[in-house]
Amino acid sequence: TRTYDLYITYDKYYQTPRLWLAGYDECGTPLPPTRIFDDISRVHAHKTVTIESNPHLEMPMASIHPCRHAHVMKRIIAFTEAH
Repeated sequence: TRTYDLYITYDKYYQTPRLWLAGYDECGTPLPPTRIFDDISRVHAHKTVTIESNPHLEMPMASIHPCRHAHVMKRIIAFTEAH
């Protein structure tokens, strides 16, 4: 089972929160950012979700584009509540 850490920063350009994902494999080893796309739908990979450098942690992470964060957050919350 893979796990993910979710980081939230504030994007000054879009003036909205920005979501970042750091993934880990079954042993807790960090996933290379490109492997995170294994868990992202093809519709969203490289479009809504891209690999960028987190400005505060200075490391590459999957980032959900700010224009889509509200939709994604609703899905994350609904999934969390269901489980």
